[in-house]
Amino acid sequence: MGKQTVYVELSPENGKIIRIFKNNHEAVQLSIEHPDLVSMVARKVAVEEIRRTVCKRATDENNITHCEDCGKRISWYDGHMHERIPKGSGGEVSVINGSFLCPNCHLNVEHGNRCFQSSKIKGE
Repeated sequence: MGKQTVYVELSPENGKIIRIFKNNHEAVQLSIEHPDLVSMVARKVAVEEIRRTVCKRATDENNITHCEDCGKRISWYDGHMHERIPKGSGGEVSVINGSFLCPNCHLNVEHGNRCFQSSKIKGE
């Protein structure tokens, strides 16, 4: 399995991708118990389907999408997919861990003021 392909978990209700497995061990364990809930797909396809599902959750009955943090009206194009628990802290790319935020909320939640600081050179 190359970097371009990932194992994913599928929803038992509708067969849509609901998470990308962090490691192959998790995928193998679930596939032993429920082989129909695990698939291998292109990473790009998996991320986009999860993003669509998270965006749809933030969309009301009038087909208007709102930031899940501040409620500001946003679109598919300007909304940001945010991982509540970052991958570096044990989180995963999934519908449950994802939220759809406006750019302002995403910068505040994800990066705070760090996004405007220059990166530090090692050894300083």
